[in-house]
Amino acid sequence: MIEVLRKAMLAGIGALTLTEAKARSIVDELVEHGKLSKEEGEGLVEELLAKAASSRKELEQRTTEFLKEGLKKMDLVMRSEFDELKVRVAILEEKLKEDN
Repeated sequence: MIEVLRKAMLAGIGALTLTEAKARSIVDELVEHGKLSKEEGEGLVEELLAKAASSRKELEQRTTEFLKEGLKKMDLVMRSEFDELKVRVAILEEKLKEDN
């Protein structure tokens, strides 16, 4: 469940992020119109992409934490906890078989 919600949120984030091609297109237009030098344009592209990556990473972390907190409040079990319990049950079942 958390993974589905996380993927949906990330898909929305993806629609808002700046792609390298789009950043270069915008900067190339500014260079073409003489608003920026080629060097300034390259620097701006790198800066825009770095900020976009940083923002995306921070938003992913916040989204994951938000979803984890929501699931805790709903008292749902995380997949890792479920898998851990499955192993413990299997071990107990084996012990019961041995005792019988």
